[in-house]
Amino acid sequence: MGFLGAILLLSLVLGAFADDNPVYNPCGDAPAVARGDGFTFAVALGSDPTFWHGLSPCDPNLVQVPEILPSGTSMAVFRPKVDELSLIRFNNISLNNLNNQFPGNQSLMVYAGSYPAYISVPKTYRTPLGQVPTFSLVLDFNRGKLRNILWKNEDCKTCEKQYCFNNRNCAVPQATCDQSRGTDPNRCRLALQVAFSGTDKNMVPMQSWYQIAQLKQYSITGLYGQAVDNFNAAIGNVVDNANAITNP
Repeated sequence: MGFLGAILLLSLVLGAFADDNPVYNPCGDAPAVARGDGFTFAVALGSDPTFWHGLSPCDPNLVQVPEILPSGTSMAVFRPKVDELSLIRFNNISLNNLNNQFPGNQSLMVYAGSYPAYISVPKTYRTPLGQVPTFSLVLDFNRGKLRNILWKNEDCKTCEKQYCFNNRNCAVPQATCDQSRGTDPNRCRLALQVAFSGTDKNMVPMQSWYQIAQLKQYSITGLYGQAVDNFNAAIGNVVDNANAITNP
C-alpha cells in the first residue's frame, strides 16, 4: 500500500466523525482547528534514534521520492479528535516485520505539518533487553495551530517487576514479551496515549493532557485491561491500527 492509499484508508476508517479540517495528509498545511475536529499526524518506525538525524519527511522536494523514509522503515497515519484522549495501538504483525528489519534497537518519531514540519524527539521503544509498551504523546496547539509535538515526562513508579529504561519508561523484559506473545498479545504491544494541550482556534483551553495523569496511576500491564475496559470516560477513542501501517 502506498502513502496515498494509507491516507484514503485513514479517511474511510477513522473519518466517520464530522469535522472542519479537510487536510488528511500529515504533511499538509492544516487550518486552525477546534476541539472535536480531526487532526492528522504520522508515526515513523525504524532503527535507533540516530537513524532519524537530519530527516525531514515532509520536505516537498522529496515527496515524489519512494525513499522519502530510510529503507526498511514503516509509517502509520492517524487522525484522532482534537482534545480527545486517544489510545493508539500498533499492529503486532507489522511490528514483528520491523523486528526482522532491525534486530537491534528500534525507535519511533512523530511528525505533522507542512515543511519543515513539526517533528518529535525520537524515542527508543525496543532493545534486545525489552520493550516499552506505551508512550504518552502531547500535541501542543496555539489558537488551533500546531506548535510542538512533545513526549510527556514519564517516571518509573509503576514499573513493578519491569525494568526502567533510560530512567523514564517502564519496559517489559524481552523474554516476558516472547513468552506472552501467544497468550497475552497486548502485553508488549506498542501503543501511544495521545493528548492535546494549548488552545484551539476559538481560544478554548485543551484539557485532555491532564487526563494522562489519571491513567498513569495504573501499571503498564493493567493499561490495556483496566484503562480500555473501565475508563471509557477518560479515553475517548481506542484505535487498533490493523491496516494503516505501510512501508515506503
